Amino acid sequence: DMPWYFARENSTEENVVLRGGSFHHNAAIGGQGVIRLRGTDTEVYKNTLRNNAQATNHYAIIHSGAENPSIHDNLFDPIEGSGILTYVGHGYRIYNNVFHVRTATCNVEYVNEDYSTNGIRMNDYGAETNFDNHVYDNTFYIEGRAFDTEWDNCMPVTTGIFYSASGADNRIYGNEFYVEKTHDDASDPVLALYMGGDAYNNPADNPLVVDNLFETNDKAIWVTTYYGDSANLWFENNTFRRVDNTYYSPDAPEAAIRMGRGSSPADNVRLINNHFEGGFETNAIQFTALNSAAAYDLTAKWYVNVHVVDGSGSPVQGAEVTGSSLSQSEVVTATTDANGDARLVLTEYTESGDMTSGGVHDRTMVTPHSIAVQHSSGEHTEDSVTVDGEQDIDVTLSGN
Repeated sequence: DMPWYFARENSTEENVVLRGGSFHHNAAIGGQGVIRLRGTDTEVYKNTLRNNAQATNHYAIIHSGAENPSIHDNLFDPIEGSGILTYVGHGYRIYNNVFHVRTATCNVEYVNEDYSTNGIRMNDYGAETNFDNHVYDNTFYIEGRAFDTEWDNCMPVTTGIFYSASGADNRIYGNEFYVEKTHDDASDPVLALYMGGDAYNNPADNPLVVDNLFETNDKAIWVTTYYGDSANLWFENNTFRRVDNTYYSPDAPEAAIRMGRGSSPADNVRLINNHFEGGFETNAIQFTALNSAAAYDLTAKWYVNVHVVDGSGSPVQGAEVTGSSLSQSEVVTATTDANGDARLVLTEYTESGDMTSGGVHDRTMVTPHSIAVQHSSGEHTEDSVTVDGEQDIDVTLSGN
């Protein structure tokens, strides 16, 4: 049923307003919002939070000027509604929580467009004021449900994390996302990560999304969404695992990643050493933009792990390892550590085009590479290595 009231701005009437200190070992049940977060170094831990929210932007925990808060070891299990809104917040450390996210039908404000229910919302509308927020070691259970309403243009969106932030040094790492979509309506997406609308990674080489597990029966992430554009997004060493879908046959079942909507761009996407299981194809993408002006460019890279020993099998420290593209200008160097190990991150290809389903996708291959090892105790060269996945290379230096 449609909740026919509207109280978006009346979000100061949470059950608890924290201006510092701690809130712990409680069960807080009901209400449009549970906690309004203020103060410095406020800690929220080991609680069960069950809000019952229908008004826009009412979360179990909503930012209200807090600096460096710590939110950990909580259970977020809403009757209806979303988990944490970090809006223009900074210094958040959100870890070891369990989030249950279930689709909610649209409210009166969003009858004719997308309305999201999220485990965490990180946003600042391009102001770069949502920064230094780390989300790590959490578990998200995301369930996508369908609703039969009179409002044909209602588009419920269900996400683990809705990312439309632009501030510096945000991180999402070491989390587990389990996504189950129970209906085949592509206009009502259910995703682990939903990244669009001034979704800018800052600085561009910040390792934004790293070492996460995404398990899903459809798509895991959507880059450049209903909400708008993205830039410099970085995905590294994540595992994307497809599981059986017993409800419907997904479109583009080989793709864990969806990109594009409308005409908004996705600039400078980096896909680095991600792993794909259960039938997902490596770096496969479903393109869903509606306009050929929706441009994108991306780079696919892989780890090349080089282990260097001498003739007696002892590790060689201080050897210079260089990976050089045989066809492009890429040259990457690293130095072996005390264990004789060095890691190169080398480019397989770059790609650009538009994000329509039948659009242009121009790919430039950067691999194969030569791999050269130099040290005072000897040198070695692999003349041609095709870098199309993570690789381990063992080198023995036998002397000059």
